[in-house]
Amino acid sequence: MCYHQEDVPDEYGGHAEKKDKVAKARDVGVNSIVLFPKVPEAFKTPTGDETYNDSGLIPRTIRLLKDKYPDLIIYTDVALDPYSSDGHDGIVREDGVIMNDEIVRHLCKHDVSQGTIIDDKAAGHSRNCIQFKG
Repeated sequence: MCYHQEDVPDEYGGHAEKKDKVAKARDVGVNSIVLFPKVPEAFKTPTGDETYNDSGLIPRTIRLLKDKYPDLIIYTDVALDPYSSDGHDGIVREDGVIMNDEIVRHLCKHDVSQGTIIDDKAAGHSRNCIQFKG
């Protein structure tokens, strides 16, 4: 399920069409979803910092859905490309060098940010990322 910024307003009201899709899916026995963000250009940066914004699109969507459906299983895509102004699933310096350690740090922050919202099991798994020292 792809979520756009306008689907989940700041006040967590949500977009009726998306909520209906989740409700319809649950009605036929589907109890897990995968969230993919469609991030507005204004929130994209070369380093994809929006990935670990606890008030960002996916964290707000997770909270909205978990409030309404506490038993819903939610998977998320831990990736930089939806948040990158360059469209890369990584961080590339101006001279073209791929910044591997910096990428791992950003992805770990992303993982921790989303994992702590989803549930305690995910948070426990995410703690492994905190160990990364670069």
